[in-house]
Parts: sequence; C-alpha cells; structure tokens
Amino acid sequence: MNNLRTNRTEEEIFKDLEELCTSKSYFYTIAYFCLRDNVIKYRKKFSKEEVLQQFNPNRLVRTEISTLIGLGIQNEINLTIPTKNNLLSSIKETEELLQELHFSMLTSEKGSDSNIPFFPSIQNRIKESVFYSGEGVYLFQYKEFSKIKFKNDNQQLKNKFGFNISDVYDVFEAIELIQDRKLNNFQTKNIESKIFESLECFKFTLDEVARNSKKTLEIVERIINKFICNLEELTAKFTSLTSFNPYNAFPIIELEKESFLCFQIYSLYESLYETPVFLLNEDKKYSPIASKNRGNFTENFCIQKLTSVFGPKRVYNNIEIIPKKGEILSEIDILILYGDIAIIVQAKSKRLTIESKKGNLSTIQSDFKLAIQDAYDQAAKTAIAVLNPKEEFRNSQKEPFIIENKIRKVYPIIILSDYYPSLTIQTREFLELHNIPEFSQPFITDIFNLDIICDFLRSPLYCLSYIDRRSNYLKQIYLTHELTSLSVHLSHNLWVENKYEGVFFTEDCTAELDAAVLSRKYNLPGSKTPKGILTKFKDTQFKKIIQQLDQGESIQQIELGLFLLKLSEETVLQINSRLDLIFKQTLKDRQTHDFSMGFEDLNTGITFHSSFNNLTEAKQTLEMHCVARKYKSKMNKMFGIFIHPISNIIGIILYLNDEWTFSPVLEDLSKDLKEINEDSRTVEKKVLGRNSLCPCGSGKKYKKCCL
Repeated sequence: MNNLRTNRTEEEIFKDLEELCTSKSYFYTIAYFCLRDNVIKYRKKFSKEEVLQQFNPNRLVRTEISTLIGLGIQNEINLTIPTKNNLLSSIKETEELLQELHFSMLTSEKGSDSNIPFFPSIQNRIKESVFYSGEGVYLFQYKEFSKIKFKNDNQQLKNKFGFNISDVYDVFEAIELIQDRKLNNFQTKNIESKIFESLECFKFTLDEVARNSKKTLEIVERIINKFICNLEELTAKFTSLTSFNPYNAFPIIELEKESFLCFQIYSLYESLYETPVFLLNEDKKYSPIASKNRGNFTENFCIQKLTSVFGPKRVYNNIEIIPKKGEILSEIDILILYGDIAIIVQAKSKRLTIESKKGNLSTIQSDFKLAIQDAYDQAAKTAIAVLNPKEEFRNSQKEPFIIENKIRKVYPIIILSDYYPSLTIQTREFLELHNIPEFSQPFITDIFNLDIICDFLRSPLYCLSYIDRRSNYLKQIYLTHELTSLSVHLSHNLWVENKYEGVFFTEDCTAELDAAVLSRKYNLPGSKTPKGILTKFKDTQFKKIIQQLDQGESIQQIELGLFLLKLSEETVLQINSRLDLIFKQTLKDRQTHDFSMGFEDLNTGITFHSSFNNLTEAKQTLEMHCVARKYKSKMNKMFGIFIHPISNIIGIILYLNDEWTFSPVLEDLSKDLKEINEDSRTVEKKVLGRNSLCPCGSGKKYKKCCL
C-alpha cells in the first residue's frame, strides 16, 4: 500500500470498510478473496511448498474475510455482476483498508503501557493476535470432534429442534462435497475474468443438499435455518471490529428461496463445534446438563489420547486427595505416573465469552482466570500433595490409591476444550506462577493440539520430552498458536539457548507439519511425517537405544531417555559414529571399549561401554569408570550404559545423581583419565552454511537435504 494513512482511528477505517462491503456487487469481491486465499492448490505431490501458499503476506486471513462477509450482509444483497475494472478496484480498496486497519492495531494508543512510539498496548497486542492469528485447529478436528462432543445431547437436540448432531454433520458434509465439486471444476487462474462462475462455486440449494446428504428436505431445512446468519441481529450488533460478528456462529447466507451461500467451509465446521452450545443453552433447565456433558467430553477425550501414548497402566482419572479430617482437599482430573515423574492434567471446558472474542481486555482476563489460572492453581495444590504425600489418595472408584515411587518432578498440563486465539500471549501477560520445588512451569494447550501431539509423539519418552521442553520455555517462546512450537520441535528438536530472553517463531514454521497432517488425514500424495527427530536417525544405534528405553519402567531408563532426547543433531551423529567404532573394535579384539561425553549446559556426562563380559563384570567395570569419570569432569549427574556389541541390546544402565564434592580417593582414582573432548561438552547446535554438507550423513548439501 503506497499511501498508508497512519493517523486514522480504527473506528474511522472500519466505517469506510463497512461502506465498501455494503456496496453493489461486493459479494463478487468476497468470492475472489475466498478463491485466491482459501484454496490450496497442488498437483502430483502435496508438500510444505503448497501449504506455504497460505502464509503469503498478501493473503487475507479467514477472520478478515469473515469481517468482510459480516459487513456485506448488513444491507440487502445485490448480486449484479460487476465489470472487471470495478472488481479490480474493489479488491484494491479492500486490501488497502484492511492493511490500514491492521496497522492501526500495532501503534501505541493513549494510555498505552508502553512508552515506545509504535508499540501497542496489552489490549491491542491481544486483540491483534486474536484477529490475525492463524488457524490453531484443523478443519477435520472441528468436524470429527463435534460428533463426540454433543453425543450425549442428541436426544435434547432431537426433541427441541427435530435433528441430532449426526444429521447436522451429514448436511454440512454434503455442502462441503457440493462446494468441492464446483471448485474442482473451476479453474482458479484469471478468476477476475470469470466473475459469474466465481460466486457460483459457493452457492447451494436445499434440494442439492438433501440429495447429497440423503436426508429429507424437512430435516435439511430445519438445520440450515438454525445456521443462517440473521440480518436483523447482525445490523444491531456488528458495528465495530470489537463487536460480535454473528456470521462466525451462523455462516450460511440466505439468498432467495431455497438458495444459499457458504463462503468458508472451515467456518461451517467451526460452527458445528460451537453453535450447538448456544442452541442447548436456550433451555435453561437443560443448560447445566449440557455443561456437564461438555466437561465429560473434555476429560474423556484427554484420557483416551494420553492413554494411547502412556498406556492404561500409567493413566488414572479423578484422583481425590483426602486430608486426615476426611474432606476432599482437591481432585486431579488425570494423573499420569511415569517412573518418578507425575503429570497432573486439569481438563477444562470453559468457553471464551462473547465479550472476550471481541477483544475486551477485562473479560479476557476474567475468562483467563476461570479457565486457566484457576486450573493451574488447582494443579499446584495437588502437586504439593503428590510431591510430599501426607494425605490419602482415592481413585475414581473411591478406593485407596497408592503412589509407589517417590515423585521427583511434577508437570502440570492445562487442557482446554475450546480454541483460545492468543492463548500463549495471554499466558505471558496474565499467568501468575507458583514457586514450588520440583513443580514445572505449566504446559497450557487445547484438545486439538493434544490430538496432534499424541498422533506424532506416540511414545512416552518422546511425548514427555516435548512436554518438558515446552513447559521450560513457557515465557521464552513467542508464537500465535501451539502447533508452531510442536512443528519446530518435530523438525529441529525444540531448544532455546539460555543467552536468549525470547525467540519468536512465525506461523509459516508449521508448513511441514500442516502438510504431514493433511497428507495423513486425506491420504494425499506426500510425506506423512515431517523431516526431523522422528525420521533422521531411523535404523541407527541411537534410535535402537531410544526404542529400548521407551519400553522401560525404571527411573534410570526414563531419565536416560529424556537426557538423550535433549541432545542436538550434531551430538547424536557423534554418538552413532562412536558406537559403531567401539562395536567394531570389540568384535575385532574381544576387549572392552568405551567412550564418554560431557555436557556442561546439562551438568551431565555419559559413558557408553561395549564388551563381551558377563553382566556382573561389566557392571563393576562400568560403575568404577563412571564414578571416576563423573569426578574428573565435575559433573553432578553421570549415566553409564552397557550395550552388547552384536545384539545391540542394553544390558546395564547406571545413573549417578549427586552433587560433586572433593574426594582424595577419587582424585587418585581419576588422575589417569583424560579430559573429555571439549567438542562434545555442549549440546549447542552448530551453525551450518546452506552449501555445507548435511550433518545427517546423506552426502547432499544442507540446503537440499535437511534445511
């Protein structure tokens, strides 16, 4: 935009935008943007390059298009076909106004908390992130989860409205199918020259939907009527960017009799997940039942997903903490026990209020407290009891529950059933942390992100390693939604060096994860797993070690696994190379061979041991070496691992964990040991040039391999 006006208020810009959106033929402009910015095009293979189209800075995000639609239906809809020049002029003016609107949120305002001239206030930062954040939920998640979410409300929906959630699902799927057929037949190149056809892509009739859904015309009409945007309601309420846009809840537009428009299938399925709540709450007597059903859905969903990773023997629900007086002190929604680690999950179905969705700061803070702060406070309260068990525990059957291991660390996870835009920013601004020894910072997310985490990180070690990393970087990482963090982890093993106060990850970091998720879900031709921690070390010694540790239950196995998964790619390559070398040496001379590595950042060392000795002899040798090596390196922690050189099976794991102190005996024992190679004492990642050889060992240049 050449002449960006920076001195206008948001209200002034919004008024101009409203006037433009209600002008004659404007729906063809909306159709243009939907075709240009809401459709992903691919040919033979679906990859991150195709997904990156969605992160083009000139593209309108869905919330911008929703705003255009919400404004456009305030007046009587005029579908007169515009001239090409008028269409191009409308497109240009829309883009300029939207850019100016965005810029107005990014500047300081009177009363701002910042003295920097172009730094927005907290309210504007949150409002901007709510309005412009990318999609933190995949369309198929809204679609599939809605059937589970409202399963227990089906009878109420049937009695009151004449349809159940499965009927709505089938009708919406029919609308999606009709639109997909039209879009596939429509060539998106030079769409401004095919103005009439562009709008036709988004039209449907009741008869079309009835035929494709195999539902009666009566049921289809009942459902459509409940999801039609009401013009009178819209005129009364959608008067500014911070006011509620009913189009988001009711995304079907009525044209003439039995003819309708649906510009955004994503919005349609989002309404399938959210709008039935409004319908169920119309009956004040049933509203508490509906609320309880949503709470049960959230908890049961989390149990199912976490059990798929950690196994049924490690996952428990509704654990009550009972003081000696006999009254319930608190309750843990879901408790995961893994070695000497506990994960406390508080699952919440608290929704964002309409005022919060508008960007109202005071209600956002209130909603945050009710949905997240209170849940975190409850997790902290229960963590004290888990770390220092003085009270009794009772399971969901009201039977005594025993925590067998002494818990070393507790990870709190807060999981929401609804998607909160700007959740990470709200967490940074509003969350009040507890200072409890061995109580990690919280991991705050939603069921949609949990679903993807459990789909890709399907083993306890990999999943816990990510939870540990993400919670440690709670306030160091800047991002708009949690899929970005997960994607970075899958590709690069999430790591933020201590010297950085914060790291910002842009939304296009999710492109490879998006491509993999969509390839899996829709069986598209492309990679089903992002290149990175799950693919790079397949069939290597390191991977074999992790797979064996993942099957274990002992504290030593879990601690070693978590430690190894923190290491950088360069370090893992060194481990693979050195293991191959000592195995060859042992096979050749039948002697004991080992190597050690130290990591100053983690204050931890490790020794890998290879021999044909029996376990008793191997343990004695390894233990003596680890004690001496730990002392020589002045590390607080030391791992020792004995691996058979032929079977590659782990025979022994040692874990020494105590603070280093001076010892004359150990001074003498370790005096002949060489210092650990300085190159191996850090897990920091080496900076590679684009033309350097890739460290994965493929022989290709870095830019053409793992970059």
